[in-house]
Amino acid sequence: MGISAVIITKNESKYIKMCLESLKFAGEIIIIDDFSSDKTIDIARDFTDKIYQRHLDNFAAQRNFGIEKAKGEWILSLDGDEVVSEELAEELSLINKNTNIIQKGFYVPFRQYFFGKEIKYGGWHPDYHMRFFRKGWGRWEKPVHEELVIKGKTGRLEGHLIHYLYENISEFINKINFYTSKDVEEGNVDGNILKTFLAPPKVFLYRYIFRQGFRDGRYGLIIALFMSFYVLILRLKKWEKQF
Repeated sequence: MGISAVIITKNESKYIKMCLESLKFAGEIIIIDDFSSDKTIDIARDFTDKIYQRHLDNFAAQRNFGIEKAKGEWILSLDGDEVVSEELAEELSLINKNTNIIQKGFYVPFRQYFFGKEIKYGGWHPDYHMRFFRKGWGRWEKPVHEELVIKGKTGRLEGHLIHYLYENISEFINKINFYTSKDVEEGNVDGNILKTFLAPPKVFLYRYIFRQGFRDGRYGLIIALFMSFYVLILRLKKWEKQF
């Protein structure tokens, strides 16, 4: 079976075909879908019959459910808006063929796209995430902003995952609303009123100045503003919940 690609989806019809087309090297493709209302499932059926629908309780549980379904020796964990580059596909195939690999998991660098443009600054690149691991040696933890924890030696890959984050401002705002609510539900932030008003400018200065987000032009400015807006909404929601 070699490599199992495990993909979680929710209304990913814009990108899921590109994602699946980039997985020709995988011996198995598994879809864990949160009852999409668009054509995600119809598109996915052209590539795999291993499609499972499960209501999202939390992201770690959703991904771990997919791990349990996988039969491959190696697992590549993806979202429906992520595409494997040719360089990464070749790299993963070589690892799969190498019986002397001692690493149990690999961090993968991301190329992040906002509004159709690749963002290279503001802390968005290089942006490494643990996504490729040997089955039985990794498990997802944390309900929101989940992390893949590997029990063993890890390494870093050079090939990229291409991530299409937000196409427009409305989509960005919807995601901010969704994730801030999830964070508050899980108790991932305090409601200190002083921090509520100090955190947004701190985030903006970090991303736009210190991490040189200004080098991405107006896109860098918009993203830095929205990330500062994120922490403001997050803390205000927590403050609201206390009363």
